[in-house]
Amino acid sequence: AYDVSGNGQTVVRGSYGISYKEEMFGLNTFQNLNIPFFIDQTFTPGNFDPINRLSDGLPAPVMDANRPSGLIRTINPDFQPGMAQMISFNVQRALGSAFMAEVGFVSALGRHLAGFRDMNQSRPGTGAANPRRPLFGLNPDIGRVFYIDSRTNSHHEGLLLKLSRRQVRGLGFLVSYSFGKTIEGQEGTVPGPFTFPMDAQNLALEHAVASFDRTHRFSASWTWEMPFGKNLKDPAQVA
Repeated sequence: AYDVSGNGQTVVRGSYGISYKEEMFGLNTFQNLNIPFFIDQTFTPGNFDPINRLSDGLPAPVMDANRPSGLIRTINPDFQPGMAQMISFNVQRALGSAFMAEVGFVSALGRHLAGFRDMNQSRPGTGAANPRRPLFGLNPDIGRVFYIDSRTNSHHEGLLLKLSRRQVRGLGFLVSYSFGKTIEGQEGTVPGPFTFPMDAQNLALEHAVASFDRTHRFSASWTWEMPFGKNLKDPAQVA
């Protein structure tokens, strides 16, 4: 902070921060959950007559470990921790003895953010979807290839206006308005716990205004000291 006027009436403040986050996505980073180390099978009993007995043990896997199918989990071996940088610059001005006005600029940059892709996504076209998967020629039984990398970026810039009144004669308030925009690189279009981009081969299509972006935001709060009970020390005395 810097006191421009020398008397505490006008103050300039600035700040910068940087933080990192080690992304861990549980099952998706455990490569031992892929074939041939992990096989998921479902046994459906008959309606009346049992077809499997505990004494018989579990049947041998019917899936060929050399020909995996279904979901495959992968992660970029060069996956990097997410990074966020925060910058702010504010000018505060005292107005009289009770009011303070503030104008500021804030910015946040996100780099190496985690993103999800289906690397075996069907390419656009007509007819059945599976033949249009990139890995169909290698193994037509492979479905989605759940891939995690750290190529996603984001940024936010905003203007902040604020007017506050300290508690004087029992009344104080704070009014603020912000004007800003948030843009990020991948929110995905497929609903569910993990969202996937429209086109796994063209992530530039995901660069857009974030769904949680709020261009205008206004907030107000105030406190008012009631004109009675000023000398009460115990809240129970109010009753």
